[in-house]
Amino acid sequence: MSDTALVSGDKKSLREVQPFLKWAGGKRSVLHHIQRKIPAFNGRYIEPFLGGGAVFFSISSSIPKIANDFNSELIEVYEVVRDNLGGLVDELKSHENTKEYFLNIRAWDRLPNFKDRSPVERAARFIYLNKT
Repeated sequence: MSDTALVSGDKKSLREVQPFLKWAGGKRSVLHHIQRKIPAFNGRYIEPFLGGGAVFFSISSSIPKIANDFNSELIEVYEVVRDNLGGLVDELKSHENTKEYFLNIRAWDRLPNFKDRSPVERAARFIYLNKT
């Protein structure tokens, strides 16, 4: 498991969140089957393999949750969505839909200064690559 986790408080006033990433092995299409197998409980829900988050986000927002994944870039995306959604949306608007641009953005993580980019830039890149 990663040393990075995302913790959700018990915030009943929040709207229910839906997955926004597509994920290989995602559970969105079989969620209705999975939900019937999840027992009723009052404790904390711990998701060890967050991915796109279909199961995690389907659990009531009144239940405290912890999300974890081995992919630290994925966790960073969720942290940026939680902490700086406006900045992320602005950054996503700057991306282009061309082959050359896509190839350039895809190569960022091979450059020595990749970690010098802001979390918002890295998160926007991750979402862009996931959606393009």
